[in-house]
Amino acid sequence: MKLRKQYDVIAYGDIKPLLHDDKQVFAYERNYNGQKMIVLCNFYPTQCEVELPYDLSAYKCILNNYKNNCSDSVKNKKIALKPYETAVFCNL
Repeated sequence: MKLRKQYDVIAYGDIKPLLHDDKQVFAYERNYNGQKMIVLCNFYPTQCEVELPYDLSAYKCILNNYKNNCSDSVKNKKIALKPYETAVFCNL
């Protein structure tokens, strides 16, 4: 609830699927009034690396189900996701 109140893009943003052909990662973006949020979900028990259409190095990781900072996994347009990891990035 706190993030929903802090980021209007969560409540009002349109949804655009990403990585249509990836069988391991469910990914989408939301856009609203200049805010962009990228959600990445690895639904498998193995680590994976995916290439994104965006460079996330300027985005802030606002939510992650691991204790690490998910921004550390970003290398230009690639990100490594741990098993069952979900990471949410937002431009500020």
